[in-house]
Amino acid sequence: MTPTPLLTLRGMVIALALAMVLAWPMLATGGYLTFADTASYIRGGEIISRMIVNMLDISSLWSSGGAESVGDGGAGMAGEMRNERGEPYVVRSFIYSLYTLIAGASIWPAGFAILQTAMTLWMLFALVGPRAASRPWVLGVGFLAVAALTTLPWFTAYLMPDLLAATVLIYAAILMRRFDDLRPWQRFALGAIASLAIAAHYGHGPMAAGLIGLVLLWRLVTRRLTLAVVVAGIIPVMFSPLANLGASSVALDTPSVAPLRLPILLARSIQDGPARWYLQEVCPEAPLAFCEAFGDNVPTDIGQFLWAENGIDSLSPQLMARIREEEFRVLALAFRAYPVQQTASLFRNAAQQTVMIGTGQIDVSTWSREAGWETLASPRARDVLSAFDRIVPYATWGAGLLLILLLLGRRLTRTEREVLAVLVLGHLLNALIFGGLSAPVDRYQSRIAWLFPALAVIVLARLRARAADPAPDR
Repeated sequence: MTPTPLLTLRGMVIALALAMVLAWPMLATGGYLTFADTASYIRGGEIISRMIVNMLDISSLWSSGGAESVGDGGAGMAGEMRNERGEPYVVRSFIYSLYTLIAGASIWPAGFAILQTAMTLWMLFALVGPRAASRPWVLGVGFLAVAALTTLPWFTAYLMPDLLAATVLIYAAILMRRFDDLRPWQRFALGAIASLAIAAHYGHGPMAAGLIGLVLLWRLVTRRLTLAVVVAGIIPVMFSPLANLGASSVALDTPSVAPLRLPILLARSIQDGPARWYLQEVCPEAPLAFCEAFGDNVPTDIGQFLWAENGIDSLSPQLMARIREEEFRVLALAFRAYPVQQTASLFRNAAQQTVMIGTGQIDVSTWSREAGWETLASPRARDVLSAFDRIVPYATWGAGLLLILLLLGRRLTRTEREVLAVLVLGHLLNALIFGGLSAPVDRYQSRIAWLFPALAVIVLARLRARAADPAPDR
């Protein structure tokens, strides 16, 4: 039997069916699960659609000899990305907004979330070996437990790119062990999914680079590093910055690997203190765009800096661009002034993030083409979310404890040990990058926490098969 019996075209159909089952929270709450950024991703896809239409119109004018009527076509396309005040509409991933467009978010918003879950599950199938696959009833019962007791269904129905963070971890685990068993078409398909997952959020790139880099290093140390593995690791990591460079050049006339990003790192340091203290000392005299914008009134927290009426949202696009450009310079100067405090706050936030699981940043909303998005103030929806918050931590950490016991009891195969190591490292990197550098919130860890129960199910299926056939496992 093939080493990856579920990583097939038939497995794709199974993954899609399971993803639709996992979307049960939409029925339970009576609405779509959203976040404040959901609308911006979908709106970004609609803007990209208009830009493509404009580009086709301009191309047809050129081909018909009407180039003189094109005028300022490039500026017009860049203008699609801005509102009437000249401010950018899209400050999120171009690639993910394009994905929502292709997945038909303007027709049925939940479709793109279910589709990305199907891709994630299909990638997870690469970790299901022939022995585990020979016990479908164990996998089935385990799936029902994961669907009822873990964070997976909530992030299946979450209209955000969050679940794709788990896809990044799964891909790194595949590179660690399963990659050598894959056929060329499987490698290509998994690499394409990983490229989308990494490009879906600006924070996924650093996480993927760190985790995949550690995987390649381990394969080098254990003398299993091949050119194919290096290429499979590098291409998805490089896809995001290269795609962003191309997209920002066309849409904004300003090449950038993270176009129109919010200065989240600076906001985090302001909240924690070091950047705020430094700026209070040097503003308004320092030749910084930040000092020009805020003078003596240095913001005191993330909310005031990013979203208050007198925060960066009130600045001109030109001044906002200058603050982005000088963000890392300000952070370096703040770190030089307060190295102990900045380091302590980074690891304190990361440690707090590591154990956070819940639904605190999940809203329940309604949507229609006429009215758009509206938050659903439903006691029923909040009761369902609260009940989930009381259950899922026990199931998640219980699965983690089971894996530790199996590890200590030497019941895990070498492949399973290395996959578990990748998931643990990914869990820590996710906490460091998103909790440490952004803000400790439960959705960052919740979107990947379900991977431990899922791995436990795969291991239990393999152990059940071995009980009937004690031949050595790989």
